[in-house]
Amino acid sequence: MKLLFLFLFFSFFTFGQSINDLIIQKVNKYRVQNKLVPYKVNEKAKPLNEQQLSYMSSTNTVPLDHSQKIKTSYPKTFNNFDERVNYVNRTGFNFFGENLYGAVYQGTVEQVASEIFNAWVNSPSHNKLLLDPYFTGIFVNYVIDDEFIIGSNVYTGDNYIFCVLTVCQ
Repeated sequence: MKLLFLFLFFSFFTFGQSINDLIIQKVNKYRVQNKLVPYKVNEKAKPLNEQQLSYMSSTNTVPLDHSQKIKTSYPKTFNNFDERVNYVNRTGFNFFGENLYGAVYQGTVEQVASEIFNAWVNSPSHNKLLLDPYFTGIFVNYVIDDEFIIGSNVYTGDNYIFCVLTVCQ
């Protein structure tokens, strides 16, 4: 039984690592094609990413407004993205952006990574985050929860004065 658990654990870890890496590669290739500097992986964005994934997994939702209004084991709920970022953010960045994803898991790792990436490119507001020249960092994390894949790309930057979700001024 232990051997089976270890195999499943490492299979899951390998999937997670490779899909995250593939998404970052696709996003950075797209940025270079559009004459932008590639993102650097920003580990400081991990708490915001993990907190959102935990919420999505425990509530079986992908909140389109990036809020967290359903009570979970987390000590607080959030009415909007800004409220959540201000509570969770302890990194000192001036702004964050976030793309969320959730779907039934089907296909190879490459197919799923391409599906996620294409969903962002084909959505004007999400594509805007991919191509925003003022975002410099990215943290990507996708996990399988039962038959579903859920995930989040968190973008970080220092140069904006004001940013709400994907509408920045």
